[in-house]
Amino acid sequence: MTKRFLKLFYQPFFKFKKRRDVKKMLELETISEKFTAIHKKRLWSSKESISGTGSTLENTNELRSILPSLVDDYKIKEIVDSPCGDFNWFKEIIMDLDVSYFGVDIVEDLIEENSKCYSGEKVSFQVGNICEDNLPTGDLLIVRDCLFHLSHSDIDRFLTNILNLDYKLLLTSSFELNDDFDNSDIISGGFRFIDITKKPYCFDENKILEKIDDDKNKGNKKLLMFHKNDVPH
Repeated sequence: MTKRFLKLFYQPFFKFKKRRDVKKMLELETISEKFTAIHKKRLWSSKESISGTGSTLENTNELRSILPSLVDDYKIKEIVDSPCGDFNWFKEIIMDLDVSYFGVDIVEDLIEENSKCYSGEKVSFQVGNICEDNLPTGDLLIVRDCLFHLSHSDIDRFLTNILNLDYKLLLTSSFELNDDFDNSDIISGGFRFIDITKKPYCFDENKILEKIDDDKNKGNKKLLMFHKNDVPH
């Protein structure tokens, strides 16, 4: 049998298996269990990064180009990256940034691997849940490619959790969508498009400090930066 024939023969099976694995993942009780299952089963379908296609070098090219200037312009000395995933793209620029980096992720195996491979004088990692755990102090809090995987209630818990966190700026993901778009709810661990400037999140468009194109394959995905005082609770 040719490789092409084998691919066509097995493709339906693999799609069925992935759907079955996703269904089982969504039935798990805690966010930690869900994202650990996503990691172990590689449910985000990227050969380059366990954290998914959004963390590939191709899809972070714009962000990696712009982040050094943001660090300079806003005098950022400490970055908290939560969730940090597998550090796939950040490792490419961290040595060029005059900052301390704190990576936080809910998946223990990822943190263990990151710590073993990348920890150093200016880089450290810890296990944490952005919805309920204490996060490190930092000038810039990056919450990238995360909120659109969380339910309304878990996003609310996240916003409440960072209310008393000592940080200055939030950089987080959103989509630019039609005016009549409504943010739907999901079970945490799934995915849907969200626009954080619309209800129920209501980030103020007029308070956006920076807007970064953040995905080559989904041109309407952006990273938006806000001052802490302009983050709704």
